[in-house]
Amino acid sequence: DDLVTGVQTCALPISDSVTAPHKSRIIITSTNREVDELNQAARLKLKEFNKLTGGEIVETKHKDLEFCQGDRILFNRNSYKIGVTNGSIGTVKSIKKEGDGHSFIVKTDQKRLISFHSKDYNDFDHAYAVTVYKSQGDTLDQSYTLIGSQANRESSYVLLSRHRDSTDIFIDRSQFAGDLPSSKTKQSISQIFQDTLD
Repeated sequence: DDLVTGVQTCALPISDSVTAPHKSRIIITSTNREVDELNQAARLKLKEFNKLTGGEIVETKHKDLEFCQGDRILFNRNSYKIGVTNGSIGTVKSIKKEGDGHSFIVKTDQKRLISFHSKDYNDFDHAYAVTVYKSQGDTLDQSYTLIGSQANRESSYVLLSRHRDSTDIFIDRSQFAGDLPSSKTKQSISQIFQDTLD
């Protein structure tokens, strides 16, 4: 089950976020489908720890999403009006229904408070997991990397270079042939990592 795999992958970063909330962290993976599953799984784990409160269904650019106070939010488009760029991340401090949409107050990772209305800016998503492409240029304290069958030298370099303090690597065995990675698969994964370090 994809969600079960996602919950297992998210258990460590969410636990770390509870014990060390001052550190920045992100889960990095290869596909948008995996990002959606991991974001959903991360929010389930946070709700178990009572770290998300309230909840409003918000119409974003691509889909309806639930946002709570405490949620991590990713901005996908530059907006000089509200003061974000494509890839900016923050934490929702408040959200409330207002007219035909929702008003947000967000504290960015640069410690700035910003506010906006979803009718004026709706290109945002949850920010617990991102694709390799989206993570380029970001450096956080901790990263958690999910390696799937699409891993290659170029993407692995990005996957393994987004952290200041530590990175944890997870391998989705369901994307490789057999119950356990074969010797060939292990060799391939090892070669990707070796190429990345060379």
